[in-house]
Amino acid sequence: MISARQEQILQGLVASYIQEAQPISSQHLQESYGFALSCATIRNELAELTELGYAVQPHTSAGRVPTDKGYRFMVDHVLKERAEVAKPAELLSHFQGPDTASLLSKMARGLSDSSSLVTAVSFKNLFWKEGWESLFLQPEFSSREVLLSFTKFVDDAEGYLPFLRASSSLVISIGGEVGFSNVKDFSILVAVHEHGKERLIVALLGPRRMAYQKNIELLSSLKAMV
Repeated sequence: MISARQEQILQGLVASYIQEAQPISSQHLQESYGFALSCATIRNELAELTELGYAVQPHTSAGRVPTDKGYRFMVDHVLKERAEVAKPAELLSHFQGPDTASLLSKMARGLSDSSSLVTAVSFKNLFWKEGWESLFLQPEFSSREVLLSFTKFVDDAEGYLPFLRASSSLVISIGGEVGFSNVKDFSILVAVHEHGKERLIVALLGPRRMAYQKNIELLSSLKAMV
């Protein structure tokens, strides 16, 4: 359990790292969020969060970066409470006619454009992937090795998603939490819609450093994209 002050600092760390894509210093947090705390106090709290596994310091003189546990805390305690994925019957009713393929393709493209992530859609015997070009704009994918790893991650997801059985309409796996792939450097958010025997699965795939709140809200507004 972390204190209320540590939670605020962790929120600032996650938000700043998502935006800046580089280790975040105590001074940056103080200046950006107006904490009524000295840099030394923020630094001490960051050190405690690091000890508890919510953050990591890449180098001795560097700032902090959130870990999988840090992202998970934010998703569970802040973001996931706001998710209201469309009711299955409401959404699946749109995919019953001859335009199913074009509707799913349009939805996948809209999600990938809005999220700057790869979108995967599985429905019956149909499967789409959109948004590869968006990855080249993100610093994590500047190396060929990372791109190859992510390609493997997406391929693993393609084999996993059609058979996914979930107890929740929204499934979020962050980094090392991913169970369907040996590649542990990325995250996946999945909206699961089931009505009778029909199942629509929509996933957003990308780096761990992603705007989870925004992407949860996007998955919650799927019906508006149909």
